[in-house]
Order: sequence, then structure tokens, then C-alpha cells
Amino acid sequence: MIVIMIELNLKKYLNQFKDIKISKLIPLMQYDQNWGLPDKYKVEGYTTQIKVHKNLVKINRLRLLGRISRNCKKPITKKVYKGGLRRQGLEFCYKNRELWAILKSNWPVTNKNLDLRCLIKNNWVYFVVPKNYIGVWYKYGRGRINFVIIPEKIQLVKEFWETFGILFGEMLRKGRRISIANTSPKVINCILNYFDKSGLIKLDSWRITININGRDIYDNKLTYERRVKDYWSSVLLNKEIKAVRWCDYSSTLNPNLGQINLDCNNRSLTKIIFYLIKYVRKNVLKDKQDSIDFLRGLIAAEGSADKDHSGRLRSVRIASKLKEEREFYHSLLKKVGIKAQLYSTNHFVESSGFSNFILFLKYGLLELNEKRNDSFIKRFSNLLYTKASFLLLNDLLTVPEIVKLLKLNDYRNLNKNLSKITELGYIQRIKTSKGFRYSLSPKFKQLLQPLRTARGFKRQTMFPIPTP
Repeated sequence: MIVIMIELNLKKYLNQFKDIKISKLIPLMQYDQNWGLPDKYKVEGYTTQIKVHKNLVKINRLRLLGRISRNCKKPITKKVYKGGLRRQGLEFCYKNRELWAILKSNWPVTNKNLDLRCLIKNNWVYFVVPKNYIGVWYKYGRGRINFVIIPEKIQLVKEFWETFGILFGEMLRKGRRISIANTSPKVINCILNYFDKSGLIKLDSWRITININGRDIYDNKLTYERRVKDYWSSVLLNKEIKAVRWCDYSSTLNPNLGQINLDCNNRSLTKIIFYLIKYVRKNVLKDKQDSIDFLRGLIAAEGSADKDHSGRLRSVRIASKLKEEREFYHSLLKKVGIKAQLYSTNHFVESSGFSNFILFLKYGLLELNEKRNDSFIKRFSNLLYTKASFLLLNDLLTVPEIVKLLKLNDYRNLNKNLSKITELGYIQRIKTSKGFRYSLSPKFKQLLQPLRTARGFKRQTMFPIPTP
């Protein structure tokens, strides 16, 4: 079987947006050759301070340095000045009798391992973007440059559509940073893994923090915090947890393992992600499989498996306050063959009915979020259709036999339900000398077999949750 990989040429796609520039040379700063031309370049980490709400906060950054002198004495000033004009100076650092010019004081973390090469022309120093990459940048403020270097092409694989389904549901459409919050390790790892493999955002470029709801925590908070950090460090691809924040709000999390917040602070990269979300919105409905993968991510972010008073699956919902988005979700479900109700007042799109539930199961549309998938499987398993189907996994049974095994009051409702499933092709009706017997179709049997282990599902916790 030959798999054809579809690529998106980011250079061509992003060129249509006028507020960013795409090039192989990125302007870094004005530079006078009287300062001396660098003969070597390197990226190094350093610590600086910024003011946040009138408080000084230490942050770690990267900077690009160019060596302009060796075996020299340390200059008395903090800047090297050109031609005697002390208005324009070049910041430097002095190490091991070498003088290094600071060419860029805030180098993108995701680009720290690129090949480094610069050139100087027209009194500017430019970074030369490596082969198979493009530079995306724009000017702001007083001639300042914000940029990021990304692959020239990305592959439109399943993980691409799943990740941007999550982003569509979780990420704000405005802002200067990429920010996502979720309580599912599988969702967070999906984002980390895709962006790292695609080269758009490397693992160590994310700032990861945990929000813990402290309302019902009665034991030592430092001990609890350490346990939560240990849990997330054991399940995330990027194991470095930067900080823990305690909150006080109403929450249904059980167990209360906190919420992970992912942040990546680069304005050019944020613009790129926003433009890719636009691309996805415009193109995802062109292909059924892309729609399936996107829905899987979207439901992981904004979906739910709703139950009735008896614990049976009543519907699958996808929430949004915006009518335009709800119409988009409705079109996605229709594309993959799922019927759904689009309400004008309720802030969700809702799909119900056994034939639709089977498609959610078949395409694994809730698999990306562990808790929601567990809820879906348990509530789906409580349906009369499903209970009857479980009995047919290994046996051919008549309606009276199924009624007896399920301890039902009568056969009429079951007979009606089995007739519907038979019409859908999931159950086969076989005529025997003793009457009609039912069996599962091979494809339906393949779907139901894994659910057997989930019927008595009990949520496991990493540690006991303190009680009052």
C-alpha cells in the first residue's frame, strides 16, 4: 500500500498575509562595520528581569552573539561606540578575553539549535535562514524585529488535523502568545508531540504550569503539590514543570490533579498558528478523513458524552457560544455521516441515536481525551442495544433468550431495537428450525470486542485524594 503524504508549502501560503514578511534573510539590527565584523556566532542562555504588575520577575532567555575581537582587554563602557558618536552603541559581553557583540537579545527558544550564519549589508546584520527553512518576521515599535524560523513545508498528517482541532476548541483567537489549557495528558501530549515533530515548536520551547483547585484540599499543600507535579512529570513528554498556581473555584475534577497550561511566547509564531487555523477552517471539509481527525481533536477540547437519569448515553455534544462555529461543527458531523441537531438557543451541537453513536465509536472520535472516552464507553455500554449486542459476541440467540438473560419485562421493545440494528447492517438475522436467531456482523463484533474490558471500568488515581 502506497501512502501519499500531502504537504503544505508554508512559504507560499503565508506570503498572502501582508502583516508578516517571509524571507531567507532576517534583519536583526543596524550595524556599523567600524565595530568590527563577527568571525563566529553562538546562541547562549542568560537571565534577565522584567516588570510584571510592578514586580520584578526573573526570566530565562536566549541571545545571539557574534565574536568581534579576541585577546583583548575588557572595554570600560557597557557598549562599543562607532566613530566617536556615543548615541549609537553596540551592547557586548566579555568572556575569556573575547568580545562578543549582542546581535539579538531575545532569540526564539525553538530556533536555538539551527546552523548559525549572518551577513552584513547596508549597515544591517542579517541572519541567513538555513536550507529547507523560512524566516517569518515583522517590525514593531521603534524598528524592533520579531521573528521565528520554521520549516518551509509541513506534512498534513492525521496529527496535524487532530492538533488543530484541539487548538480550534481551546485556543483564544487573539493575543500575542500561544496558550492552551487542558486536564488530559493525552491531549497535552498530542500538542507537544505534533509541534515537536513538525519543527514548528520544539518541546523545550513551551512553558508548562499547573493550576490546582485548592478549595477541597485539606492536607499539607506542599505535599499535595509535589504529588501533582510528580504525576504530570510521569505522563508528559516534556517533563519540566515550571510552576504551580493555586486557585479557588468550583470544579468537577476527580481526581483533582490540576490543569496543565501550555504557553509559547513568540508573536510571529502566534500569527502563524492563527493563519494555520484559518487554513484548517477553509480546507478541512474537503476530505472526510481530515474531518474525522479534526473532529477527534475538537471533541477532546469541547465535546462531552451526556447521560440520562439511568446512566445511559443520551447524546454527544460539542459546545460553542458562537453560532458560526456551531454551524461549522454541524457541517463537520454531516461530512462524516453523523446526524446532529443545531440549536439556535443552546450553546452546543448535539447528536443522538444508536446509529450515530456507532459512528462515534467506529471513528474513535472521543479517544483523544481519556476521561471523555471512558464516559462515552460506559454510557454506551449501558444502552439496551449494546447490552443485547454484548450477548451476541459469542452466541447466536433468539429474542426470548436475550430477554431472559437481560431480565427484561417483555420482548417488544427489544424486538423493535434489534430490527433497527439489523436494518443498519450491524446485526444479522438467521432463520433456523427453532426460529430467528441473531448474530453480530464481523465489523460490529470487531468494534464491540474491546469494550468488554471497559464495562466495569473504575477510575484509577495516582494517589488518594484527601477528604475533610
